Amino acid sequence: MLLGVAPAGCLMIGVTLLTPRNLAALLSLTLLAAGCQCAPKPGPFDAGEKDGGPTTKPDAGPMNDGGPDIDPDGGLFYPSFTAAEPCPPGSDTLEVQDTDGGIIDGGELPDGGFVVWGLCAALRNFDGTATLNGQGATGINLRFESGDYKAEAEPATDAFGKFHLKVLKGRYDLLKYHPAGVFSTHQGHEEFGNIDLNKDQSRDLAVRSHVLRGGAIFANLPFLPQQSPPDLAIEAPGFPPTQLVSTTSVGGGYEVNLLEGVFGIYLNVEPKALGGTQLVRYPMTTSLNFSADSVFDINIDAHEVEGEVKIDGAPIPDRQPGEDFTLEYTPTGGSSPVAITHHEGGLSNIHSLIPSGKYTVNLNMESKPDRSLPSRIYGKQVSPQLDLTNQNQQLNVDMKTFKIEGGILIDGQPPKYSVSDYFTLYMLALPDALYPSNLLYFEVPLDSGTFELKAFPANYYALLALDNSLADDLAAGWFLINKYFQVQSDTKLPIVVETAVLDGKITIDGKPPPGGKPVGQFTFQSRTVTQSSFFYRTVTPAEDGSFRVRVPKGSYEVNFYIDNHTFPEYASGRYRMVSRLDLDHPQTLNFDYKSVLVTGPIRVGGRLVENNTGGPEVGLNLRRMQDGTDWDWNQEGGSTHYRMRIPDGDYMMWFKLNRDAYPDTAWGNAPMGVRLPVHLPMPAASK
Repeated sequence: MLLGVAPAGCLMIGVTLLTPRNLAALLSLTLLAAGCQCAPKPGPFDAGEKDGGPTTKPDAGPMNDGGPDIDPDGGLFYPSFTAAEPCPPGSDTLEVQDTDGGIIDGGELPDGGFVVWGLCAALRNFDGTATLNGQGATGINLRFESGDYKAEAEPATDAFGKFHLKVLKGRYDLLKYHPAGVFSTHQGHEEFGNIDLNKDQSRDLAVRSHVLRGGAIFANLPFLPQQSPPDLAIEAPGFPPTQLVSTTSVGGGYEVNLLEGVFGIYLNVEPKALGGTQLVRYPMTTSLNFSADSVFDINIDAHEVEGEVKIDGAPIPDRQPGEDFTLEYTPTGGSSPVAITHHEGGLSNIHSLIPSGKYTVNLNMESKPDRSLPSRIYGKQVSPQLDLTNQNQQLNVDMKTFKIEGGILIDGQPPKYSVSDYFTLYMLALPDALYPSNLLYFEVPLDSGTFELKAFPANYYALLALDNSLADDLAAGWFLINKYFQVQSDTKLPIVVETAVLDGKITIDGKPPPGGKPVGQFTFQSRTVTQSSFFYRTVTPAEDGSFRVRVPKGSYEVNFYIDNHTFPEYASGRYRMVSRLDLDHPQTLNFDYKSVLVTGPIRVGGRLVENNTGGPEVGLNLRRMQDGTDWDWNQEGGSTHYRMRIPDGDYMMWFKLNRDAYPDTAWGNAPMGVRLPVHLPMPAASK
């Protein structure tokens, strides 16, 4: 029957009889040592000298030292640097009328017990004045960042730039500010150091911007203006941290505004502006002291690259409208290309203008599925060094391929045929003295069980993409074919996949899931040293909970992620079903996903959570301390109490507030700073 009253934040177990044994179990769970959210009221102030108890100030106020705040009346303590706060008076009591079919805030109570936990997050006021160049700013964006939590807001401002908002209580390492009026395409925040929002704060946020203008010349020719997207984008890393701004050049010149500071200048230029040559983070200067309107001319010297690019003596096929392949120019000793040229297939001749320098040249191709050539090629080296420092150069390449013949059998049968599907083969060339690394994707129409492909000479790590388009009930993932597949001449690649069936019944807290809806996703992580495969399968069971999955034979750790669209009360995260399951033969696994109901009052800033967005307004990010798994839970507003189901364990919590959940309030998450113990007593303790 009725257990009694639990203070907000305290643990409470729903049982049918309160005996001394149950009381002992309750207290042992309530007074968890580390991270406990509630504790008996401390005795008289003794500075911690008599009994080593909590140290409080004579007025029982906050210590401001990262320790708990002591409430001399309620006996609760909460870390002063986190979002948690005591729930308001009158909201911290639940009327538990009957654990066998009782009702709490419109939801049924489970038979086996439940955990009561007050979930109340504090807000702090943050106001101030936001200016740009001494004038009130509009369209401001504020960000509050600290490690693994953050918040963001776009408060309204008046004519003087004054703003007011609320933010989840906590300590934030960085306050960032960006006004909309710098330039129409400007991105990048000014940083204003840390901010302690354990208490209300006020800040004046002031930034200044200046004009940066100059010529825009490439190979002695002006940039060709482009509107969508703009032809010129400037990336400016430094202080403030990276700014981005784009604009359309006019008559061989440009003009933008940037926040003042010291930063580098890197260019991103669209290929149509430079006759087919794209610039990607092309460095102009590493340090520009920008404290006033300035002139910075872009004048890039370039040289011609002419020649032919072929595969087996023929042009790269024209398999789609527009470009079929690109050539990437990476400065010698660098790791990323700064120039990319775009080319159509069907023509072997190339002619491009490339900025002066020394480069390694690689070929990339992204095209349509094909019966022989890769549909995608990444990083195929066509020249180890091309010297364009002072002269034009020829680039003539004819890339030889070898034939690969093979077929696919899954449990002795060819894959299902479909004119609209294709199978995907992934081949990563392992770098050695002869062949640099590159990546080939083959996407081959699935109209037979055999194939004939062409690949460049190399030693490959070969994988086949599996899913149920190849065979019924087949789990998706990458199946390792060969760790060291040698292509030095025409060769063969038979692909034989042997699977084992995993079937059984799944129930959720002892009840069959709703038929025809996805219950969740199974994942299969290989536990074999020689096999590093990973497979997954979304399961939609029958009405009785029965399921069937086919997985390549092996030993796996099997995990389950519950679908929180089908089960909105449930937190979703990785739940280990079996630490090791040998699937070298058919197996049956009947699985009951067990969870514990956690419920209690929920408030934000002392107020009820309203239903303002038509979706979830609040939620929790949780980390299970026993295994480090991450969990996610969401709830719509409109209820005085929340209901969350999650497996047994101890969890660290981050309260999250979704966008537009509250007016004039930042959205984001912040740590609660307390451990949520989700445990029910052992059966003997409830007798």
